[in-house]
Amino acid sequence: MKREPNPKKDASSAFVRELCEVLQVPPDVSSEKLREALRALAARRAERRRLPEERASKVRKFELPPIPRDPRVCQSCGHLEEVASGPPLKLYVIPGFFADGTLGEIFIRADKVGSFASGILDGLAIVISLALQHGVSRREIADKFVGQQFAPAGLTGDPKYPIVTSVLDYLGRWLREVEAPK
Repeated sequence: MKREPNPKKDASSAFVRELCEVLQVPPDVSSEKLREALRALAARRAERRRLPEERASKVRKFELPPIPRDPRVCQSCGHLEEVASGPPLKLYVIPGFFADGTLGEIFIRADKVGSFASGILDGLAIVISLALQHGVSRREIADKFVGQQFAPAGLTGDPKYPIVTSVLDYLGRWLREVEAPK
């Protein structure tokens, strides 16, 4: 007699196999040992490494061209007008290092941006800093940023990174290479 497949049982078996793989226990382990492994995993918290009160840092400044603006139609005569795009965007990245020279935090500041853009940059810096303090490698973070494309982008005036596709692209490239000051 052929057994009818049970989708619930098959799904639970697949879940247990994946769970055993994550917990690094053999799939034929007893349910009590599986519970112990789950308790151990739940008890293990991500440890945050704190930076010392005084730490080494160095400021990195870069500029990006202003965001291009679309021409607008003149209200009186109907022809297209050029719209001034403004000064270049100046950004400052300030890293903080642990005593052993590893990167532990960054601050990002920009000249002449509104409170929204400033808040977004602050939030980005906080998330990057927390990730670094919880053991995420800067290489992993950088790989997610490099190649992101959005305005402002273009020539930076920086010989190390002459052309970037966005602020995140610049940050990613910089994160790959930043070193503690000597």
